[in-house]
Amino acid sequence: RSSTMGCLASKDASTEQSGGDGSAGGYSWDTRKEVDVKDFTVKGLQGGSVAKAPGKLDGQIFVVADCHNTDIYVFDHTASVTIDDCVDCTIFLGPIKGSLFIRDCKNCRVIVSCQQFRSRECYNCEVMLHVGTVPIIESSKDITFGCFRGAYFQLAKQFKSAHLSPYVNYWHQIHDFTKNSDGLNYTLTGETPSWVAEFIARKPDDVAHVQVDLDPVGATVPLTAGPTASVDGSGAATLAVAFSQKHARALLQAVLESVSDDTTLVSTNEVKLGDTEVDKLFATSETAEFKKLAIESDSAIGLVFCGASSGPAVVKSAAGLGDGAVYVSANSASGGKAVEIWGSIAATRTD
Repeated sequence: RSSTMGCLASKDASTEQSGGDGSAGGYSWDTRKEVDVKDFTVKGLQGGSVAKAPGKLDGQIFVVADCHNTDIYVFDHTASVTIDDCVDCTIFLGPIKGSLFIRDCKNCRVIVSCQQFRSRECYNCEVMLHVGTVPIIESSKDITFGCFRGAYFQLAKQFKSAHLSPYVNYWHQIHDFTKNSDGLNYTLTGETPSWVAEFIARKPDDVAHVQVDLDPVGATVPLTAGPTASVDGSGAATLAVAFSQKHARALLQAVLESVSDDTTLVSTNEVKLGDTEVDKLFATSETAEFKKLAIESDSAIGLVFCGASSGPAVVKSAAGLGDGAVYVSANSASGGKAVEIWGSIAATRTD
């Protein structure tokens, strides 16, 4: 037995050293592309701009440090990102598979999608955020949070590479480790700040081919209002549940293109429903077909709308997708109950 294993080991080693075809090619790991740390670091810049086009970082770690009055554009996915000791910088970061750490920064503006968001000792900063878990701030003050803005051709593919869902977004559920008894250390906004379009418009020539769209209708990440949504006196709320991202995108696009200003997308989430959750959400005989679909599907995508006309508008848009594609809580009574149930389900997925 030992002799056989020794022969096999010798053959494998020989194959590796010969490049697999008998030629002198060395070990396979000798042919891996060398990584230059400088390509993944932006440090000590005073003014100007830096851009990374799609494919330039390709899932690597990225570091920004000691920059002042600098524009930084990262139109690619990364493993994790740290931003340290920056002042008056504006930064766009494509999907981050892991964490974004922002530390000791002042007067900075950031557009970012990440799995985890952490900030410490930051002041007077604005963050347009997509995040897969509850964002955390510590020893920070005057931080403004809003929903992620911006879409470009490769972004949806980069979300998949980073294992992020565009529909799982807790941008407004801030956890502050150092709460201030005099008031919150952060504010939430449902508006698009003017600096977003100005920043995108001045991107450098080496990423001029990356066409960034700020229109919510074509957004990869749905533009949600969170608690900034202005709910009218009716308190009307509507839940729509799709069982594929394709149907969720189609529904949202139809709603955004057809409804009046009193219908607002409040929140989205994507979860795998458990049997008990399915029973609670689809408890009536009228929802039996959706109950079966929910059990069989890999995930369910919930979209919560508010506004007096949200129910009819969402029902009409869902009907255009065909029977059984999307569940909609059709009236104000069932809508409120369904939204409440969905909210309790989503609350268990924030860790």
